Amino acid sequence: MKQLSIRAERLFARLDEAVTPRNVQLARELLARANATAAHDRAEDEDRIAGAAADFAVTQTRVQEAANAERAMERAEEELAELTARARTAPEWLRSP
Repeated sequence: MKQLSIRAERLFARLDEAVTPRNVQLARELLARANATAAHDRAEDEDRIAGAAADFAVTQTRVQEAANAERAMERAEEELAELTARARTAPEWLRSP
């Protein structure tokens, strides 16, 4: 039991350190491991660390989704500008309804 406690301490210490924008993937992996192995018998600090790591993972996912949406919007705007430019140079008979 003591060995499990030491492992949990190390796991939560690593998880606490991993919660940085540079370590998103590591934080997710450690959080999954912490939830799988120690969810039933956590100390208050361990619950706090796991909660903060979960919030961090959700926030980072949302940040990535927003960045992806912004890139998609930029590509769509570029495509629209290109199509508009082509339409302006099309012969008159193509532009008439």
